[in-house]
Amino acid sequence: MTNFIKIIGYLTAIAKGVKSIADIANETSVQEKTISLNNIIIPLQSAIMEMQTEHQKLIDVKNHLEQELINYKNWDSEKSNYILAEVSFGVRVYVEKSNEDNIYKRLWLCPKCFEENKKGILQLQKTYPNPREYICHLCDSLFLIRPTT
Repeated sequence: MTNFIKIIGYLTAIAKGVKSIADIANETSVQEKTISLNNIIIPLQSAIMEMQTEHQKLIDVKNHLEQELINYKNWDSEKSNYILAEVSFGVRVYVEKSNEDNIYKRLWLCPKCFEENKKGILQLQKTYPNPREYICHLCDSLFLIRPTT
């Protein structure tokens, strides 16, 4: 806003200078007014460039926020395809909703990452001794699972 006010001030000064040039008859005064106008035009151009830079920054922020909103809406839709299931005593993970009753045949997602809008797939790290160790490679969370079968 301050740049806009500066620009209006510069334009007003230019208009006054042009009017005074039209009123001047001798060449020396015309040259002096031309120099005076150039001294006004240069800061005007700088103010316009600053204003354009600020405008571009605002456009970039707007585009970034729009993309975040789209990502949030997409995740919200994706999130509805999963449920929190207990895979071992006290251990809960997210699994995809399915007609299949056996949750051990589906991918398991890390609950911490899931709440941060990420899909951290739990991967089997150790199969013996019991319990099995699963790890989320996104957040390094470790899950100890005792198979029920």
